[in-house]
Amino acid sequence: MYLVNGFRANVSERDLRWLCVLMKTIRDWPDKSRAIFECMEKSGGFMLLTRPKKCLEIKDEREFCHFCKTCRTARDRENVHAFLEALYEIGQFKSPTRGAPLQLVKFMSLHGCDLFKEHKLAPKIRKPAF
Repeated sequence: MYLVNGFRANVSERDLRWLCVLMKTIRDWPDKSRAIFECMEKSGGFMLLTRPKKCLEIKDEREFCHFCKTCRTARDRENVHAFLEALYEIGQFKSPTRGAPLQLVKFMSLHGCDLFKEHKLAPKIRKPAF
């Protein structure tokens, strides 16, 4: 069990660096729209496993993927799909045949939108020089 940016994470040491990459990507995402928050709450870690459909060229709203159905504008759909693509790439870090570790999927599903929040780390304790 690790404590990463204030979140308890039950991941293996091998997957810890990918958890950090995932958390940094989510936290630093430039356009945190309402549609992305809704996707995080509804789908959680399954976003790491889902290859996004190409909804950007589609004109008929009935053919949009379930992530785009809550988007009001084309700009929102672009943002959501860019976010999904970034998460999917993290989920496929080892090879195209190996998906995201189940521990990362569970972690993301457990914490949802809280991962967008900034967390302060505890101050470092200085050791005496003697």
